[in-house]
Amino acid sequence: MEDNNFITDIEYFNIHFKPVCDHKGINAKRLLQFKIALPFFLPVNERTIFSFLHEDNNSKALIAFNIESFTRMEQVVTTSLEHAITLPKRYSFVEVAYITSEEHNFESDWKSQVFEMAFKKLNDLIVSFLIVTKYSSIYRVNLAMLEPTTLMRLLSIPDGNVLNEALYMLNMNVPTDENLINEEQSSLIAWYTHNVVGKEINPFITAEELMLSSFRLRDSGAYKEAVMLAQASVESFLRSIHKCCLIEEGKSAQEIENILEDTPFISLIRRELPQKIGGNWSQTSGVIADYLENTYKVRNRTAHGGFNPGYDDTQQAIIAANAVRHHVLSILKAKPSSFQFLLKYFESPRLPK
Repeated sequence: MEDNNFITDIEYFNIHFKPVCDHKGINAKRLLQFKIALPFFLPVNERTIFSFLHEDNNSKALIAFNIESFTRMEQVVTTSLEHAITLPKRYSFVEVAYITSEEHNFESDWKSQVFEMAFKKLNDLIVSFLIVTKYSSIYRVNLAMLEPTTLMRLLSIPDGNVLNEALYMLNMNVPTDENLINEEQSSLIAWYTHNVVGKEINPFITAEELMLSSFRLRDSGAYKEAVMLAQASVESFLRSIHKCCLIEEGKSAQEIENILEDTPFISLIRRELPQKIGGNWSQTSGVIADYLENTYKVRNRTAHGGFNPGYDDTQQAIIAANAVRHHVLSILKAKPSSFQFLLKYFESPRLPK
């Protein structure tokens, strides 16, 4: 009989998995299992099983995903603390079973290898759900989106004895309290709201918003979107630099619009900005070369080549994108009298005296 943590015990195995293993020529000796709570609902019947043959180094294994739903009561934010609304929302658990003929004993390297392989296969399954059903609420997941740990258990087959079980760390996303801003910062926010953001006088706010959104998406595990926004932030930043230079040169609004439309982004790096503000824009070494390799190309691979960036790829893309901003500001600050029309936008916000 199944316990409170897992669906699959030896009875469940004999009914649902042993016939499949026999058919595929797998002499089952071990069953490694763990659960993943997805941040969305998969629209299938309870305990629908998707199983796949896994072959590696002349050995066969069965990897199976058993899907069940759970309902979580979630409070809806309202203006009334006394009449808060709580509504049910459905999510899906995926119980993963890896069944092999090899007699493993919970070795950490083996557990990690199985988990990584199974997690990749789970994402293949999720993407297939997305493409076939067209449910936009379904999306590829990564470890940062999940709960911090999952229970992992190893059973021996055919007796069904529990050989070992332990928590398996997925991420370090432990909730922390936010630091509160002080009264002076509150006053500055009010002033900035009315005098800067409201009047749309700083052309670089969009670039800043995009970069901060990239941080947020990285932290939530949405790596593709984070890479996209890191690149978009650089594009917005450099195009705003270019536009400000054209305004300073006395170009008309129509001339500026025409020039901006006719200037490809990469031309800003190769020709336009080196001519207008100077500095090092080498594409073979240095800050710009690093950005092109780790942000620009990664974004293109993600958008056009189906690349799925991981955390390290995303972090490098964000770091390289931010380095461009600092690099350009260092060029401008080297000639403050010539570029005050740009530098004024990057002064630390402070209340007027």
